[in-house]
Amino acid sequence: MGVCIDTASTLGMCAVRNAIANMLTNGESRIDKLLAVMPNGTIGAPCGACREYMMQLDKDSGDIEILMDYSSRKAVTLKELIPAWWGEDRFAASEESQWNIRLEQEEDYREVENLTREAFWNVYRPGCTEHLVLHNLRKEACFVPELDYVIEDDGKIIAHIAYAKGSLKTEDGRTETSLLFGPVSVLPEYQGRGYGSKLIQFTLEKARELGYPAVVITGNPAYYSRFGFEPAAKHGIYLHGMDKSQEAPFFLVKILDEKAAKDVCGIHVDPACYEVDHRALEEFDRSFPPKVKEVRPGQLE
Repeated sequence: MGVCIDTASTLGMCAVRNAIANMLTNGESRIDKLLAVMPNGTIGAPCGACREYMMQLDKDSGDIEILMDYSSRKAVTLKELIPAWWGEDRFAASEESQWNIRLEQEEDYREVENLTREAFWNVYRPGCTEHLVLHNLRKEACFVPELDYVIEDDGKIIAHIAYAKGSLKTEDGRTETSLLFGPVSVLPEYQGRGYGSKLIQFTLEKARELGYPAVVITGNPAYYSRFGFEPAAKHGIYLHGMDKSQEAPFFLVKILDEKAAKDVCGIHVDPACYEVDHRALEEFDRSFPPKVKEVRPGQLE
């Protein structure tokens, strides 16, 4: 379904960003036209936050029109703006790249752990823990190697996704298997080009083919709704440690098999390997090239 957003002259660019987020939350994943009006009606570029959000759209959405001048109704397309946002060299390289999705191999492990470290460093906390989570996950029975995929671009691994089996405690006392993914990692210089989305979409379909009824995650509903994720509580699935009466919009589920998913209700528990021992993290970090930990706005810890 196509959508048209037209911001009033009194609204700033972040109003557009919020409108996109609201649409994605409500299941709209395709935008035909985006009318992004500067407050004073003059030619201008979107602010950084809005620009980053629009760059998360799949590059196949490049025909989206962005109104740059309210008075003349002058518009440019997203694909015309992306080269300026990325830089001409980076955009040209992305156009010529030859990428493919394949299963991760054991010989890829160290490279992918370093990729994960680069992708998450100083994002949610000073430093990161995700590379150790991945390292530990691979050694556990809950690891799902059939859904362990990378994207390779001209022979270089640029993105990765891992899946794990959790447990689901049902109200009648049974313990069922649940499926979750993460971390999902994209090298910083390749972020904003849709590679993460491609991995998620590809592996969700693989999970369906393997017979999994649903996938649960914790994440931003404005982003993950484009893949069909919705609040897990809607399907009677709750996160361990959260009161059922509390709203948990970040705990999401993607139903892969409607019939089978009717029996998948209860309390989801993540695998223990998603918890990190900080002494082990410090030791593990010493095996990688040194990086500076920084406190940044927006971090969770």
